[in-house]
Amino acid sequence: MDGSGVSAIKRPGVRGIYCLGDDQPTTLQRFLDELAKTNGWRRPWRAPGVMFVAAAGCCEAWARLFGTVSPLTRDFIHIGRVSFVCDVSRMKRELLMDLTYPTLERGLELLRYPEDRAA
Repeated sequence: MDGSGVSAIKRPGVRGIYCLGDDQPTTLQRFLDELAKTNGWRRPWRAPGVMFVAAAGCCEAWARLFGTVSPLTRDFIHIGRVSFVCDVSRMKRELLMDLTYPTLERGLELLRYPEDRAA
């Protein structure tokens, strides 16, 4: 563990929840596309959005009918389709002033498969 994790453990007075990340908005879809590009893989196939919404609706109906928790909801589908920006200023101010990987593209090098890192 390094960086903000070590700071959070060792620094006195650190409390609460920190948003960890860079300053760039992104979507799950963009992340997966960039991950594939980093490793030289084909871009992931995308099912039509209506299929996911319909599947989530079916899961929610099933959960309501049987009194269980839905494993997939329409809210979860929405989360994966929009950009999210979190305020990382507190993390930078209290834990880590400079990010080792300040952008998605630079950080994706950590997710490169080991046999591909030597290339």
